[in-house]
Amino acid sequence: MKINKEISEGSLAALVGANIRRRRLAVGLIQQDLAQALGIEVETVSRYERGHIAPPIEQLGRIARVLTTPVWTLFLSAKEDKVSNSLILAEQIQRLGAKDILTITKIITAYADSQTGSE
Repeated sequence: MKINKEISEGSLAALVGANIRRRRLAVGLIQQDLAQALGIEVETVSRYERGHIAPPIEQLGRIARVLTTPVWTLFLSAKEDKVSNSLILAEQIQRLGAKDILTITKIITAYADSQTGSE
């Protein structure tokens, strides 16, 4: 079995840590807020975000809930993350009724059309 050397334990911890930081900032939390919500020390959050340590697997679900993101988004590379918002949006849209889906589709289409013309 061939192991991808790019995804070593250290680089995976750094990837997850960078995603935790980016998503924390996106929801407007400081490290102290995240630490308090998780019941851990601020230094632990800092060490996660810097990739010095990886969060325990049981902690990942709690982190994702606080950051209002699916757990899998914490493992995305920068390239993969460009697609993740589309997938999250698609998951949310599937929860809606047919009439709401049609309305959202029209809004997104109109917005995308207006942006394409302005470039």
